[in-house]
This record gives sequence, structure tokens and C-alpha cells, in this order.
Amino acid sequence: MAVCGRSLWCMVGWSAILLLAAAACAPAPPERPAAPGAPAAPGPPAGPKSGGTFRTLERTDPVDIDPHTSTVGAQEFWNFIGNTLLQWNEKLEFQPSLAKSWEYSPDSKVLTLKLNEGVKFHNKAPVNGREMLAEDVVYSLQRITTDKPQFAKRTQFAAIERFEAADKYTIRLHFKVPDASVLGNLGYVENQVVAREVVEQYGDLKDPLKTGIGTGAFMITEWSPGVGVKFVKNPDYWRPGKPHVDRAEWTIVKDASARVAAFRSGQIDYLQPIDLPEKEDLTKSNPDTVWLRAAEAVWVAFLPQRGKPPFNDARVVAAVDLAVDRDEIIKAVGFGEGEIQAAIPFWLPQFSLPQEELKKRPDYGGQPMDRRIAEVRRLVAEAGHGGGLKFKAMVPERARSRFSEPVAIVMQQQLKRAGIDMEIAITEWGAVQNAQNQGIYEDSMVYAYAAGIDPNDYLRVFYASKGSRNYSKWSDPKLDELVERQSAETDPQKRQQLVFEAQRQILDSHVLPQLFAYYRWEALKPHLKGLQTNARARYYYWSEDLWIDK
Repeated sequence: MAVCGRSLWCMVGWSAILLLAAAACAPAPPERPAAPGAPAAPGPPAGPKSGGTFRTLERTDPVDIDPHTSTVGAQEFWNFIGNTLLQWNEKLEFQPSLAKSWEYSPDSKVLTLKLNEGVKFHNKAPVNGREMLAEDVVYSLQRITTDKPQFAKRTQFAAIERFEAADKYTIRLHFKVPDASVLGNLGYVENQVVAREVVEQYGDLKDPLKTGIGTGAFMITEWSPGVGVKFVKNPDYWRPGKPHVDRAEWTIVKDASARVAAFRSGQIDYLQPIDLPEKEDLTKSNPDTVWLRAAEAVWVAFLPQRGKPPFNDARVVAAVDLAVDRDEIIKAVGFGEGEIQAAIPFWLPQFSLPQEELKKRPDYGGQPMDRRIAEVRRLVAEAGHGGGLKFKAMVPERARSRFSEPVAIVMQQQLKRAGIDMEIAITEWGAVQNAQNQGIYEDSMVYAYAAGIDPNDYLRVFYASKGSRNYSKWSDPKLDELVERQSAETDPQKRQQLVFEAQRQILDSHVLPQLFAYYRWEALKPHLKGLQTNARARYYYWSEDLWIDK
């Protein structure tokens, strides 16, 4: 069992309590009844059966499958082929994985993790099935924190000054200051333990067939860009009796109707994400479908280029933010399913600003739209754009970021009512990622982002001056101070108030305005067992637990 140093109980114990209370499979608001026709979940089966093939679909290929540089996309591969030091259960509680136990020092400045012995990398060159050791963990953590733009999550471990392999199976993390978020970060699928010799031989981890080598339950056997990927059971997997299925495969299908048709006809076992109208249709045609619903750990935001006109003028950013009607976006894009939120997502309620507070703000609906539009026009004119404000928004293709374009279209119409012309530039997903990471987008972006389960995953990474995903390069020393204070605060109530204060400051500065936060539906054939869901984990997170009951 994992243990923690006594002085860190308020930090780590509180985080675990918060995550349990967060109800990761965030329920629908009470006033919104469940869609009719959803069958009750079947009773508990007799037990996992071995054999069979798990089949699903993806909308597009990941642009970057290197887990340490990818901000989205690598999960599909690495949850099958790799492991992290810790993992989360369906309630987002920390569980052992590669690390079998962990303990903090009395001053909370050293975290010691003990590894499971006998864990092997896949039996493929150049590692050839050798044992995974503490030095592999240190190498992986050091690579994640590489001070280069492509390592977009490097600041998640900013509070750690040194990684140490104390012996073959012991790692020590030495902190500059205590940090409540590190345990959660060690469970992110992107923070995979990889082998140094693979990176040294190939230079990166971007080729699935050559560099997709981990310690996980499956190994990649086939990969064809634009077609799909196939996995086979790892015969040397370190968890006895797992995985249950012999093979897993997913196929690339971009067209939404074709995806639904494949599930309807039984070609696949599982499909996600599904919009509410699609769910209602499938419930009618396939009444035995088992449904899962979770808050989505992805949100759509507006990213202005703060370093040059027109968004180097704070009045212009404030005007755009004020002209957006978030409730209208929820109705038009989410079919009424969605939430408003500030910098911390709604599915972390102990840290997310209360909805009632947000709704009092003018930019969140607390002021009639006609008054807001009048204020928008005043701000734009004062900023020197009385003749009309026009700018371009880079938006990723819908195949990969399904809500960015619909949100941008509604936003475009809303801005037009206030006399602002937003040109939408639909761009290939990989190009959007590169432009964002390098900070070379023209005026702005409307894009979907994802992060983790602790306030640091948002405040330190997206909003602090040195945040590795602070793409607009916004800098505010007062906010930086708040971010560091909340990170080191061990009293839960005090930390909550500091997080709230930081979010209010972010809202007042209109940094990365939040546009749309949403839910997702997942469809399962009744024979598919072992799958769970939460805001941070989809089917691939449970790949070793899946089994076919037929």
C-alpha cells in the first residue's frame, strides 16, 4: 500500500479527497433528465474471459506519438504499450503501477518511490526485453523536463530540483519546495517510462513500429497512417493474468455517420465520442447499447496573440471576451450539454470557481447582451479600431478537434453582432500544433486544450510567465506569486482560496478565455466488459482490463 509522510497528509490526502469528491464521471446537472431509452447497465459478470479482439475507431492519426512531446494524441498508443509510475482508478484516486509504493519525507521535500521488480520492456530491439530500472525512470523524467519548446509539459515538474536513482528499484525526487501536484502528474499517460537506448538510436519516439517500445500490456504489430493500428498481447507482461484480450485494433474513420454505422452494424465493440443526437438515434436502433457519460477533460478556448496588434491592447481582448455568449455556444454546439468554467475545469469543483459567481460576471452572462455590445463597441473604438476590428483565428480541422470549428463559427456570428470581423482559417491539425507550440500563429486561435487533475496543471502550465503551455506569453508577476503560493500551501481551505484568487485575476486579465466545456457519451456493445471512464481517461486507459463476454 502506498504511504505518505505525515507532514504531507494535508497536501496529498486532501488531493485524494478532492478527487473522490470531484466525481470524475461528472453527473449531468439535476435539472437535465437523462436521455430516454438508455438501458440499465448489466449485472456483474462471472469473471474475465481470455481471448478475442477489441475493436474500435479513431477519427485521425496522432500527429505526434512521442509521449514526452505530444500534448494530445499519444495516449491512444501509449496506454496500450506503456505504463506510468502511478495510475488513477475511475474515481481519479492514485493507485500503484510501476511504482508499488511511495513515501514523503517529514518535510515533504523528498518523495521516495519503490519500483516493482521484474518489469520488462517489450522484447524488441534495441532493448530486447531487458528489465526496467530506476535509471530508466530518471532518464524519462529528465527528458520530459527538457528545456525546449517541443517538451510542452516540462514545467509540471518545476518544483523538483533533482531526480535520483538511489538503487535499481528506488527513485527519489528532491523538491525545491513542496508541490501538491506531482503525484497526479506521475499518473499522466504522457509521462511514460521509456528506454534511453530507443531514443538514442532513433532520436525521438515518433515512429510507432520502431520506437513504440514500453512496458505495457500490448505491443504494436501493424501501423498504417490513415488506416489504423493493431496490437498483440505482450506475453511477458508483468501483471499476472493481464491483458485479457489477445489483440486490439483501431481503424481510422473520419466520417461521423460512417463511424456510427460501424457501431450499429457490430463491426466495432466501442465508439466515442458521441453527440447527444447520435446517442438518441443509436438508442432507438440498438437498444442493448450500454452508455457511459463523463465530463470531458478538454475545453475550447480563445488564444489571442498578445505580443502584437490588435491583441497587444488589453481593451481589444476584453472586448472579444465580452462579446461571446457562452450559454448560446452550449446550446448550439453541445445540444444543451456543457458548462461554463474559469481556469480550473468544472469537474474539479473544489477548485473551480463556483458557477453562481461566474454567472454574475458581465462576460459570463451577468449583463444583458445589448449593454455588453455597447461596451464592446466603446472598447474597440478607444483602442483605435472605430472603423472596424478585423482579425484572423486559426482553427484546427474538425476531424481531430471536433468542437473547435463549431465553437469558432458560433463565436464568429456573435462577434459580428458587435461589429467585429473574425476570419476563420481552418488548418491541418499538425500545423496548428506546431504554430501553437512555437508561438507563430498570426492573430489568434480557437483551440481545444486538455490538462490534469490538480490546479498546478492549469495555473503553472498555462498561465504562469514561464509556463510551458503559456502560448500567448502572458506575464504577470502578481499572478506568478499567487501560483507559487497555492502550489506550496498545505492547508486545503487556504489553497482553495488562493486558487480562486488566481482565477479571478486571470478572468480580469482575459487570459485564454474559456469558451466551451463539455461532456462525452461512449457507446459499448453489451459483450464488452472491464471498461470504465472518467474525465481524464477513455477506453485506452483500461486496455489491460478489457474482456469480451462471448
